[in-house]
Amino acid sequence: MARQSHNASEDLVEDALALLARTRDMADHPRAALLADWRRRSPEHAEALDAAAEEWALFGEIADAPLNWSQRIQLSTQALIASSADNPARTAGVLGVVIALLAAPVLMSQSSSSPARIAAHAADRHHAANYEKIAIRHKTTRGEQREVVLPNGARLWLNWNSEVLIAEFDDEIHVDVIIGDVLFTVSEDQERPLVVHAGHAVAHAPHTKFAIHSHGPDDAFFQVKEGVVTITSLNRPDIQELGPLQQSYVFRGEPGEINTANLKSIAAWREGKIVFDKRPLAEVLYELAHYTQRQISVGPIADIGEGISATYALEEADAAVMRLADAYALELVSSSADKILVRSVDRRRL
Repeated sequence: MARQSHNASEDLVEDALALLARTRDMADHPRAALLADWRRRSPEHAEALDAAAEEWALFGEIADAPLNWSQRIQLSTQALIASSADNPARTAGVLGVVIALLAAPVLMSQSSSSPARIAAHAADRHHAANYEKIAIRHKTTRGEQREVVLPNGARLWLNWNSEVLIAEFDDEIHVDVIIGDVLFTVSEDQERPLVVHAGHAVAHAPHTKFAIHSHGPDDAFFQVKEGVVTITSLNRPDIQELGPLQQSYVFRGEPGEINTANLKSIAAWREGKIVFDKRPLAEVLYELAHYTQRQISVGPIADIGEGISATYALEEADAAVMRLADAYALELVSSSADKILVRSVDRRRL
């Protein structure tokens, strides 16, 4: 079986093949989204994924039922022979990926403190069929904050309109941040450490205090108050370590830059406040809309050329949006008594 010619580098093809392996247990829609994101990076990334898909077809996706050692050896040998026929230089790389895939159930059963191993193991559990069955959902409404104490001693504070899933295993406790704000206070627990899922990333945080803000399953904003939080992307090998008063944003598994966090802004909602430190106007409006009594949507907002630094009370979010609309001559469009769209004025209509 001869492969088509591709211009992508061998290393990039190996990365694409590893991506196919890491996402093999994901649901169809999120997996397709991650693969599409990979393709959009560059023409070389798209070609690398096509080449990796051909390699994947050589040995097929791993079946749900565990393979015995005879089947493992046979499958590895077939992939090695097929790859060698087309490109001997690729033999070691492809065989390495195949062996890693086949040995995954064995490797994951061994304990390890490696962030990458923790992330891979966490992803496998997170996408397991029984995860949602054993997970307990905690959800708050507008004006409600809630504390959740985990069996390993970790404490979670949920802000308004927040939702998490908590799953207990014999050796770990997993928290999946679905949406909203969560403040974590984690003590050292070697027997059942805390593993946090957010924004297509996995965070490992022993003995620390940190906060996560998420608009949904694709994004997460991490702020560390005390200790160290290790963040591992699920679709890239990047590992970030955030120390005290550091923050970083993760979108669809793509990590952002690490920068300094304002201490007053970290989980200020615990005191009924929301603090902005030189944030773009659009971001400020979007955050405030999370707390408003009316349903407020944010449309296109023109760049004002400066950041917003201000502190607002959560219960006064509606008034804060109105004040900002007046200050920056924003347009308010009302579709009903309870729904408002705020946007910059389109000069073409004037």
